Amino acid sequence: MFLATEASQSGRMRQRTQSNHSDDTEYTTPPSSPGLSQSAGSPGSVVSVATPPSSPVRDSACVAAGDSTEFAAGYAAKQQQLSWPAEGVDDMVCEPTVPDIVVTGPSGSHSDRLTRVYGNVFVRGGVVQRPPVSGEGFDDILDLKGVPLVFKPDALEQFACLLGCHYPVLLRRGHGFGLPTFVSMLSAWLDLDYDSRNDPFVPLMAGSAPSAGFHAFYVLELDFAHIYDSENLYGTLCQYIHAQCRRLLERYDLSEKIFWLDIERTPSTRPEEYIMSLAGKLLILPSTSCTDLFVIIRNCDTFIQGYVDGSQILHDFLRPLERMVMREKIGGALLVSEWDDGTLAPCAGRKFGTPIRPKPSLFHLDLERTLDLTHHPAFQTAIGFTDAEIDDLERALAMGLGRDCDESPRVVDQIKQAGSWDEIFADEDWYRNQKTWTHDLGRLHTWDPSRYLEGLGDSGASAGVPVYPARKVTETLRKKYGFELLHRGWA
Repeated sequence: MFLATEASQSGRMRQRTQSNHSDDTEYTTPPSSPGLSQSAGSPGSVVSVATPPSSPVRDSACVAAGDSTEFAAGYAAKQQQLSWPAEGVDDMVCEPTVPDIVVTGPSGSHSDRLTRVYGNVFVRGGVVQRPPVSGEGFDDILDLKGVPLVFKPDALEQFACLLGCHYPVLLRRGHGFGLPTFVSMLSAWLDLDYDSRNDPFVPLMAGSAPSAGFHAFYVLELDFAHIYDSENLYGTLCQYIHAQCRRLLERYDLSEKIFWLDIERTPSTRPEEYIMSLAGKLLILPSTSCTDLFVIIRNCDTFIQGYVDGSQILHDFLRPLERMVMREKIGGALLVSEWDDGTLAPCAGRKFGTPIRPKPSLFHLDLERTLDLTHHPAFQTAIGFTDAEIDDLERALAMGLGRDCDESPRVVDQIKQAGSWDEIFADEDWYRNQKTWTHDLGRLHTWDPSRYLEGLGDSGASAGVPVYPARKVTETLRKKYGFELLHRGWA
């Protein structure tokens, strides 16, 4: 038997709840398929939002430069889909099981608003009370007073430029760097299920027009870390994806509009067929025509390790998913992983401009139709913290505690003195090293994404800026300011 549940979720500033979370919902696994389970949260890079206003979101589409007029018009039409209004804000439910957490819920008063403190550091209530803790995602941080949040709008803008490129994208960072929290923010940004009266992204963007894909997709979230120790990996994968598709219908209140009975699990149904069928049914809903499905897969390469047939099963699932994106059967796919495939370790202490020399790995993900953004210069500082962001976080925390942040060595200096390496993931030769396209029409996989990728980023301004893991930063903050350490050996 497996539980497709995680820890109870806090009240949402948006109406959405995670599609791969369910409260007290249990599904029975066949005897040959033991175990789908929750995975322990990992520390996130702290992300921020501002106080939601009362005015509704106005969606706006922007298409990557170089698109044809016909495609731009068609893609823009798909962004006008905000037709499922919110019914209200959930009550907050949070168990104070983590030290130093004061459980408070937003009341709407001025003192509960998210306020910019330093740089891009925001905090609900205007006063930082504690550093964030491992496992707190974007939604969780939004709902708590006194927890600092760092918002990086450039990362969202860069990702938006890739929507419509007809390719899935892959993003990889080491465990503890903050990838899960970044992905939870991105999921919230894409999701059309939101409270139009209380959307945190609108004030955070300071009146700027939202990017393409903003609140424009049904988001299907999968986490392959929930599948483990299975004697029948393929059967368990089929069951898990079927259950997540059904849960998506429940989350969007579509269970009565889309009947799931016609594609219930059968021995002959492949896991990707559930996603294909779901995407097709969503597109024909009369009130949400042209609203696409966007798929996010966390821990996407989990099966490669520990299973004799894991690599084959995984690739047999992901390659059809790639084709769905390229043929526009679904709106896009994001694959994320915290496992080092040999390309992350060489980034520690690396200087920008030096080659990344991958370490040998027995396991690797081989997808020719997926854009690997792990080393793209535009996403160098999207996850983790720069020196300047660490200073801003420390100033915000010190001010909230009534302390002088200069009373002892800066946190960033303590991290360096402890021998921790900063990391540079950006590869200045990223574009030339990609095998997905070649500008050779005879060898291209149907579609050339180069026009979406050329010029992506800020002309390399942040490509050489090193970053530190979120967990290391928050644990050093906790140590300096007297909070209990949650991860021994990290600070």
